[in-house]
Amino acid sequence: MPRSGSQVKASPRFSNEKRRKSKVDEARDILAHVVVCHVAAQKYNFQNKLAYIAVMLRRMLQAVVDPSMVDDRDYYGNKRLELAGEWESRGVTG
Repeated sequence: MPRSGSQVKASPRFSNEKRRKSKVDEARDILAHVVVCHVAAQKYNFQNKLAYIAVMLRRMLQAVVDPSMVDDRDYYGNKRLELAGEWESRGVTG
């Protein structure tokens, strides 16, 4: 226990102060890892995310203009089907 009045420096490893990122770096990290997180952004290159969001936006605007453009989530063409030969092509047996 330190004596009262003595100066004790906290080790940087155990310090409660975290390194603060700039607001630009924080926004960049959020865009890279939170917004549309299933689309990769290698080295903060947001080109793929931009294309994905642009396609989503275009489809939304088309649906506003023409309601027949709205996808039916239950449409058979939107389903992923596992066919009989897929397990052998993946190398899975049994």
